[in-house]
Amino acid sequence: MFHKFIALFLVSFITLQASTWEEYKEDTLKNHHKIPGWCKREKAEKLMNLIHDTRPKVSVEIGVYRGSSTYPIAKALQYIRRGVIYAVDPWDKDESLKFEADEANRECWGNIDYEKTYKKFLKMVKKNKLKSYCKVLRATSEKAFAQFRDGSVDFIHIDGNHNEESCTKDVEMSLKKLKKGGYLLFDDANWHQTKKAVDYLK
Repeated sequence: MFHKFIALFLVSFITLQASTWEEYKEDTLKNHHKIPGWCKREKAEKLMNLIHDTRPKVSVEIGVYRGSSTYPIAKALQYIRRGVIYAVDPWDKDESLKFEADEANRECWGNIDYEKTYKKFLKMVKKNKLKSYCKVLRATSEKAFAQFRDGSVDFIHIDGNHNEESCTKDVEMSLKKLKKGGYLLFDDANWHQTKKAVDYLK
């Protein structure tokens, strides 16, 4: 009976591990919509494929909110059993409104309960067993980047404040920390507020 139980357990374990990348990815994307945010399924899939194909050891995401883009990145890392995504966000009202001149944006971001949002993100990470692959840095991008050596980061996803000053500064800092041959993904590159930052990359 004991040996039979062990055999059944091993078969179940092997079956679980034998899940193909496409099956794993589809299962992840089916749950993605449950996480509030602005990362659409198409982007989430591209993020997962990038992580799967490039196998980064150190990744940094600037701007987390509830984790709609952090989730697919961390899940891909979980699948390849390699690397960490450092989720950077101050989850702070004053920092969110800093340099923001647009009244509609100020009203939107000014009405968010940041402490509640932060706790919900932590709960999502724990629920999906991603703590080994997702390290949370509750800090501004400037303070967070100060913890990394220049040229030490494999992949950076910039999705923080979209005002001109903030996103341009994020790009400048990212380029210093990014490894030669590393990858940088910039969110909403077609917005007029982000034009200066995008031009800096050219």
